Amino acid sequence: MPTGTMSSVVPRLTRLRTIAWRHVARARRSALASSSSSSSSSAKLHPLRLHPLPPHPLPPRVEHVILDAGGLIAAVLPAHIPGDDVDETTVTQLVRIGAVYAADVPPPKDKTGVRRSLRPARVNSPDRALPNGAYVRVHVHPKRFPAAVACDWGGRIIARGRDWVAVDKPPGVPAGPSLDNATECATYRVARALRRLETTDNDDDDDDEEEEDEEKKKKKKEEEEGGHSWWGGDGDGDGDGGTTLTTTHRLDVATSGVLVLARRSSFAAEFNDALRRRRVTKTYECVTARAVPVGVLEHWTEESSGAREGPARFEMRELEPGDPRWRDVAADGKYSDDAFVTPDGRKLCVLRVLGCEETEGLTKRLTKRLAGEAGEAGEASRAYVSTIELVTGRTHQIRAQLSAIGCPILGDVLYGGVDLSREGGATPRVLRDDDRLCLHAAEMRMDADSALGPKGTTLRAGPPWWRAADLERT
Repeated sequence: MPTGTMSSVVPRLTRLRTIAWRHVARARRSALASSSSSSSSSAKLHPLRLHPLPPHPLPPRVEHVILDAGGLIAAVLPAHIPGDDVDETTVTQLVRIGAVYAADVPPPKDKTGVRRSLRPARVNSPDRALPNGAYVRVHVHPKRFPAAVACDWGGRIIARGRDWVAVDKPPGVPAGPSLDNATECATYRVARALRRLETTDNDDDDDDEEEEDEEKKKKKKEEEEGGHSWWGGDGDGDGDGGTTLTTTHRLDVATSGVLVLARRSSFAAEFNDALRRRRVTKTYECVTARAVPVGVLEHWTEESSGAREGPARFEMRELEPGDPRWRDVAADGKYSDDAFVTPDGRKLCVLRVLGCEETEGLTKRLTKRLAGEAGEAGEASRAYVSTIELVTGRTHQIRAQLSAIGCPILGDVLYGGVDLSREGGATPRVLRDDDRLCLHAAEMRMDADSALGPKGTTLRAGPPWWRAADLERT
């Protein structure tokens, strides 16, 4: 095809795609206009606000918009959102929490091969100007994590260095940003805490009370205007040149304990290499309703066929004849990922149960729930605390392996554990954001010199949440 013909086809396709998106957006607004008219007057009086947090979780809601007229996103977007519950302040808050994405040109549905620079990107300022025909994706009801807001993150810092920081993550908080929420996560909250701590470290004035008053006023202003921006600074889109953090390893939302975050990409790469080479030992504590046998647990894992309908759930299978055993791998000194994958591609899972003992001193609610479950089964109410060392680090490994031997972790309703929520219920379900697992990343030890410190460096989390004395303070 001649070059001139090709150059004319591409803009034509772009225009056609833009027109198609506009028709879809207009049809959607028209369809919802009648349903929202009856409540529009009350909605205008009570537009959606993200701060303070809504008392109850809102259902997922995502709007795809093609702008009929360009302009500042906070000013032009409300007119394109069906209903009357989104105004300029709402958009500002959604942008600052990281729930708005935009592209100057509508993207194709199949983004395979599309350059990253042309894909919708998170909007970093409510004052960003978008052209006529721009595409915007709005997560109107972003997933919220109240535990991230309530936590005193400065008090959760275990240790820090120039290139890293380790924290004791509470349950109910994601380690890193989610698709629709970039501020209620450990990376963002710890970064803010570090900026405050390091600013204080560098200040030598004595006006503590005045600074405290100013901090309260600033916090109140942030809440009124929509909160601190995910981008940094005051949401002007320029950032503040301060600390940014990235995750270096997994820790489920409902799991608490040691979490190492990187301040520099070089540290993240080095620490990830140490994890792959198994030069880092992770020790966990967990609570089950049945005693866990002490010793080595070995399985191979595969993702459940039904996992596509919800979060990934992993099945554990017994080892087959000829599969490599952990003791043989350890004896050969092979600690790479390849050593724990069978020739036919199955991933092996290995952990060591170092100890298991019956425990007391659990929270009243947890004890009551256990007693109720035991009563229904005609058994005595018991709880056992196990100390577990991970050899491999597969997704959901401890949870899935303990479930496979009939000892699911308390609170892990995805893998058959006792439901510890206030509503209770025995039906297996996906974990909610406010669920708590009785699983705690208690300790992380360096088995070789690393950027985190010399061999033997150990990071320890505080007591787990399920101990009654500790929960009463949270």
